[in-house]
Amino acid sequence: MAPKNKTTSKAQKKKMQQEQDQTQPEASKKAQGKQKKEEMVETPQQVSAMPSKLEVIKRRCTNPISGTPFDLKSLPDQIKRKISTSSSIGDTELWANIKDMRKKHHDHEAKWEARQRLERGPDDSQQEWEDAITKQYNEWYNDSLHINTRLCEVSRTLIKKLQQYLESGDDVPASQARTVILMAEETIANATRDNIILKAYKNKVGGEFLDAHLRAKYIDMAYVDAIIARQEVPWGGVATLKAGKRDESIQKRWSKGLFKSYGASFNGKEWCPIAREWYNCEDKKVVAAHLVPYNTGEVNCDHLFGPPDNGDDGTHLFSLSNGLPMHGDFERALDSGRIIIVPTLKGDRDPESGVEVDFENDKQPFKIQVLDRSLIDEDKGAAKHISTVLTSNLHGRFLEFKTDFRPSKRYLWFVAITTLARRRRCRVPGWTKDTEALGNNVWATPGQWLRRSTMHCIMRQIGFEERPEPLFERGPFLRGGAGETAQCREIAERVALSFSTLQDGDEESTGYISGFSEMHLTEGACTGEE
Repeated sequence: MAPKNKTTSKAQKKKMQQEQDQTQPEASKKAQGKQKKEEMVETPQQVSAMPSKLEVIKRRCTNPISGTPFDLKSLPDQIKRKISTSSSIGDTELWANIKDMRKKHHDHEAKWEARQRLERGPDDSQQEWEDAITKQYNEWYNDSLHINTRLCEVSRTLIKKLQQYLESGDDVPASQARTVILMAEETIANATRDNIILKAYKNKVGGEFLDAHLRAKYIDMAYVDAIIARQEVPWGGVATLKAGKRDESIQKRWSKGLFKSYGASFNGKEWCPIAREWYNCEDKKVVAAHLVPYNTGEVNCDHLFGPPDNGDDGTHLFSLSNGLPMHGDFERALDSGRIIIVPTLKGDRDPESGVEVDFENDKQPFKIQVLDRSLIDEDKGAAKHISTVLTSNLHGRFLEFKTDFRPSKRYLWFVAITTLARRRRCRVPGWTKDTEALGNNVWATPGQWLRRSTMHCIMRQIGFEERPEPLFERGPFLRGGAGETAQCREIAERVALSFSTLQDGDEESTGYISGFSEMHLTEGACTGEE
């Protein structure tokens, strides 16, 4: 086969590859696949060198994203000048942190990419050799956690500073600022993902690494990657880690129980409480939607919400009150932060029927609150729909249930408060008015609570919000103080990353972004425009 030149079209390349695959022996294919996998794993700290599925920004962002904000060559000149020449204390400190982070990141890579070898001395006992191996592994582990944590901290500060520039109208090109924001978001997502993997696998990887080298004369730290690459993602792992599939039998049983509890399946049709309409089962329009993200993990939910209620089969994530059947379009609107579900207030009227809420016949009524006003605004006079519902009838729309079963208020509040945090983080249009959508004194449920310290940590990780108490005052009871623990931080990392799920990309594009970037790229985001 002739060598491929630079002018070879993608179609020609694809055809030639198919011809090569057809004639290539199976053993050779496997060998090449194994070689590619081995070539992909290079350094101990680069867990994110494993295949990632990132969302392409080509259609929305004119500036391609490459590198990190701490590779100074990746920073646009105007952004670099703005931060480095400013006399503001905050800007001066940020610039110092960026340069310091660049140096530390470079030193970390240089230190461990050197494939450090630890030689075993001729007089070393087995215990001494074991201790030396363990010490080397722990040093790499702690270095990696520290550098990843620091990457996230400085990236968050950089995002907030660029948002301040845009909101204040400083002489900073919006397109350049957004490009750097997206780089910082990708840095946060990757570093957070790496830390979650490292914490989940610390003992297992360390033990396997130790076993593999106890009888060797030297150790090669690059071997850590090969071990990590073979691990299965821990239960509750996130999709960006090539997460293992959920137990299909549990998922199906939960979905079946959910539709039964809500009376949402009858005679070949399925009910959507938001659309207030039946859909044919075979069309699979209505889905069983989780409220608290599955990737939060059951143990973490126990810490955040306390023990599950008696009727929840000892689980939060697969509690029937942590789910709601709804049309898939509404699930996407909920997941993307465009709408939330909140308790209905006395005197509320449904925008479509005009009927006032009836607490006599519905003890726990709920309604839709639209946060993304572009969802409601008509486009050049043309009406918009989600499923069969006019979006002009969506804000304040009552949910209609077929039984007395209801979703848990604390799970709905968790969804609502983290949605507000995501919108604050990205400064999407209208975010300053979101608080009113929560209502007042409508979330309390006897015997139910959330842990204050964990919620503080989650709000800081997701919304860059250091003082969330005014928001918390509108919600259910929070237990304990605001002091963070290691478990609080781990829960916050998992929750934050669950909103940063990286989507399939376009193979023709080289620009990628994390999940938060969809909001950053909303028209008017970061500028205060509405």
